[in-house]
Amino acid sequence: MNTNILKTLAVVCTTVLFVSCDKDYNTIGGDIIGGENFDFTPGEEFGIKVYHQKTGAVQTNNLAINQLGAYNHPVFGEAKSNFVTQLTLAKSAPTFGENVVVDSVVVTIPYFSKATTDTDGKKTYELSNINGSGTIDLSVFRSNYELNDFDPNNDLTTNAKYFSDQDPTFDSYKSGVTVNVNPAMGDARLNDKNYDPSKPYYPNENKSFKPSAKEIVKYKVVSTKNTSNPSYYVMEHNIDKTQVEERLAPALRMRLNEKYFEDNILKTTAANLKDNTAFKKYFKGLYFQVQNIASGNGSTMGLDFKKGNITIYYKEDKIVTKVVKDPLNPGSGGVVVPEGNDRPMKSLTLNMTGNTVNLFNHTNSSQYENALLLSDPLNDFEDDNLYIKGQNGSLGFIELFTDPMKLQELKDKSPLLNEASLTFTVNESIMTSTVPAIQRLYLYDAEAQKVLVDYSYDITTNASDTKKNRYIFGGILEEIKDDAGNVVKKVYKFRITEFVNRILKGDQDNVRLGIMVTENINDVTTNDLKTVINRNKFNDGGTDEVKKVQSSSTYNPLGTVLYGSNGDNRVKFIINYTTKN
Repeated sequence: MNTNILKTLAVVCTTVLFVSCDKDYNTIGGDIIGGENFDFTPGEEFGIKVYHQKTGAVQTNNLAINQLGAYNHPVFGEAKSNFVTQLTLAKSAPTFGENVVVDSVVVTIPYFSKATTDTDGKKTYELSNINGSGTIDLSVFRSNYELNDFDPNNDLTTNAKYFSDQDPTFDSYKSGVTVNVNPAMGDARLNDKNYDPSKPYYPNENKSFKPSAKEIVKYKVVSTKNTSNPSYYVMEHNIDKTQVEERLAPALRMRLNEKYFEDNILKTTAANLKDNTAFKKYFKGLYFQVQNIASGNGSTMGLDFKKGNITIYYKEDKIVTKVVKDPLNPGSGGVVVPEGNDRPMKSLTLNMTGNTVNLFNHTNSSQYENALLLSDPLNDFEDDNLYIKGQNGSLGFIELFTDPMKLQELKDKSPLLNEASLTFTVNESIMTSTVPAIQRLYLYDAEAQKVLVDYSYDITTNASDTKKNRYIFGGILEEIKDDAGNVVKKVYKFRITEFVNRILKGDQDNVRLGIMVTENINDVTTNDLKTVINRNKFNDGGTDEVKKVQSSSTYNPLGTVLYGSNGDNRVKFIINYTTKN
């Protein structure tokens, strides 16, 4: 068998063994290898340096998940997240009949939700990726800013990049309803409907929007003939609430201005609807903009807009005729005469599968801003608290083995590592019980912008929650309890045994590590920072650049505060190892 494969299996098996016996380190050495030949060192702490750094604007085009909303975080301040998306035709070159009239225009974007079914078959839903319990003032506009696939300033050879701080540009290119503006709305937004509590499909969807966990019920639309005029009739369409046509999981649903889409989509020239290339050139997209927090702490939503769409429901004339005998020419086949007009209901779907950009507008709290200002990127290396925040927030850095002599002493022992770990403790004097907790953090090689070897080796999965995959590698929020069952602290623990083992063997440079918020541990793609981070290094006295952040951190709006370099709750770098006598 290949030697590398054997080594890999040995590391994985050893890691699994010690994770399963996490509380029994002190008993392992003697039982397995015999105390007369080996010495087991349980939990030796080694020196490290930790500090945080503001990321600044981040690349946010075509993220897997996008944030929409406004949320006032108790620690970090207010964050608004706007969103721009191109629209695509579900079917190219659609055709329409005569006298087209739009009946309704509905935006639908599913929430992330989990269903529970009771004994009667009724479903209730629990939403995830929602933060805040208040309401927001939410607008939808037409975007007139063209999103390119490739960078026009680089000979169209590289993909286009858009950044989180470009909201002023998109705001200047928006447009909406220009005639008969709804005075209750006070602006030209496309979602200009007044709230109607008699229509359960639609909550308060503009001035006071709030995500709802209610199931969406679509009732059957029935058609009846209006025969008040025997020589001419039309079809009337009514909702029959006794007939349920479909039940859908909770989704963001809003109604848009019918006349606007009738004039600009259904009645535009056929050339604009020829295919998606032409359509995206003509109708460049939609701009979802949060005006302000309407009540409470607001709400922000993590959404997969690629699963969203706009459905335009419309009616068109269909000439209904019949053949009657011609009294003047009885021997003929008859003549065709109009009987009336039928008005069938049809629909046109526009998908949200084009290019997208997430746009962030943050107003940092004075506490957070001061913490960032006090962290000198070139001189003051250590921070008493680490402020770690997603989106265009901040990340932490960790430098291991800051005492070169102690590192060399360990190397000279040729140790067999049982476990090497980094443990971060939540500062609960700042992150109180009323502050939303970050469920997971991500540790990585900040210099090479890549995963650690321990991440790669860990193939563990969690069937009920994929965000908890790779749980041996760690980073999941844990509660540490005393003998009475009381929670004494909350921590994030990472196992980096193989990474440290390779440093000791000379197979791995002692690189700077990064720690950041993650929304999805399985997504390790990276996005560019608009401004490169430069920090002096303890290890070699030089300066290196951090150019990217994990994409999953970009679409998580929350943050946490960890203890830093000092005190009993400081970040702990612990190695359990065995050496020969």
